[in-house]
Amino acid sequence: MLNHQFFKHFFDVLIIFFSYLKCIDKIYEIYKNENVLKTKRFASLFLVHFRPNKIRRAMTKKFGKNSDLVLHLKKGDENAYAYLIDSFNHRLCVYANSLVNDVALSEDIVQNVFINIWEKRRNLKPEFSVKSYLYKSVYNECINQYKKNQAVTALEKKYIEGLDAIVEDKDNDALEKLIALVKDAIQELPPKCKEVFLLSKKEGLTNIEISEYLNLSKNTIERHMNMAFSRIRESVGNKTDMILFLLFGFRQKMNAK
Repeated sequence: MLNHQFFKHFFDVLIIFFSYLKCIDKIYEIYKNENVLKTKRFASLFLVHFRPNKIRRAMTKKFGKNSDLVLHLKKGDENAYAYLIDSFNHRLCVYANSLVNDVALSEDIVQNVFINIWEKRRNLKPEFSVKSYLYKSVYNECINQYKKNQAVTALEKKYIEGLDAIVEDKDNDALEKLIALVKDAIQELPPKCKEVFLLSKKEGLTNIEISEYLNLSKNTIERHMNMAFSRIRESVGNKTDMILFLLFGFRQKMNAK
């Protein structure tokens, strides 16, 4: 009799399978140009989740070390490419969505990054850091999407340069950690303070508009805003403004394009 775990795994497979289908056309063009279009190569990309845990563990043992993964990617090993997608697709989509707040766009950005690394696989160096490259590429693609669709002000340019410096840090998760800290700080604000802050940053209301909407004095609104900024700065210091730009100003403009 089939148990709950089987059905859970089965539906997880279906979700991942259909997310991979979105990049078939692009991958097809790459393989077609190289004259290596074979069914088994596509199967290796999409059916990795159907493999028994024992085989998946074997793949992790074979490709889990960065240098080994780079070596096999460089050789055009489709199993290494399948392992790459299997290992990073979900995490990168979540990361991209935290930047652009658009699920479909996030998936497209991540798929383009995977395709780009496959196209450039022959140029990979032994010291190449796969994880670092993937996260930086997703970030850069998000910023490029923003610049392509928006007129960037001098202040926004300053914020983007600051964010670039964070992403260039050796800690691949540095930006994710800062975003998480700011989100946590916002969630921990007193209820009324949090409401005022989100009306300002998320909804774009002025202090006067918030005052009228909540029937509070302008001074009370200002006190709540000062408290919110003070609490957030306790978490991320002088990076507060650029992270808030990323979470609110950046995402609002991306969604309004």
